[in-house]
Amino acid sequence: MIRVPEHKEEDNLGVAVQQAVLRALDALQNRMVKGSNASSEKETSSASSAAGMFLLRDYLGARVKVEAAILNGGAPSDEEQATRGKAVAPSSYTELQQLDIDTLYKVELASRQLSTAVKAFINTYVVNWKKLIDPRNGANDRMVA
Repeated sequence: MIRVPEHKEEDNLGVAVQQAVLRALDALQNRMVKGSNASSEKETSSASSAAGMFLLRDYLGARVKVEAAILNGGAPSDEEQATRGKAVAPSSYTELQQLDIDTLYKVELASRQLSTAVKAFINTYVVNWKKLIDPRNGANDRMVA
């Protein structure tokens, strides 16, 4: 449990640590939901995540387009399909396979990035747990955020 203390004129070291840890938690939540590492639009110093929470919707939308082209014989309308027959370009099947492979790589990369972000947040929390529980402790604790 994180207690947010009242602001005083002195001894705000623990409060600064709390703010840094809360910012790290916000960045982690944004990465999971939006697929972005930046907690705000201005903060673009690090690379964005490969995939967000809505990757499946984008993948299925792209896959539907390719599958429709395969099932319709590559023709966008019924009139053209009747004149062309059922010939499907081999590249349509290759495109479908490549779409699956690309999405698998995105998911793998996103899971690794998310794992790294969670480990970094846990490390920040473990190093600063004393300041998070009791931010105004008079001990000689160092701030490591």
